[in-house]
Amino acid sequence: SISIKADLSRTKGDYVQGKNSFTSGLLAEDFSEIENHYVGPTPPDKDHQYELAVYALDHSLNLKNGFYLNEFLKEVNQHKIDQTSINLIGRKI
Repeated sequence: SISIKADLSRTKGDYVQGKNSFTSGLLAEDFSEIENHYVGPTPPDKDHQYELAVYALDHSLNLKNGFYLNEFLKEVNQHKIDQTSINLIGRKI
């Protein structure tokens, strides 16, 4: 089994992280400090539904730091054994 520490994405470490949805040329603010980290659900205007997906793979993915979602999905589809997901509600606070 694999153990993942709480708030792992916020710590500096030797692991690969991809771009999140704060990466956009359409946003006026500069999110470069957090665009390669998990920040959790952040509904912009009202409660939103989010899907959390977990994949079982037959091989480690060959991705570099700062990868985009389409690169991730391409790699996953080549190595996916199984997957499951759950829908979660992110509350606007």
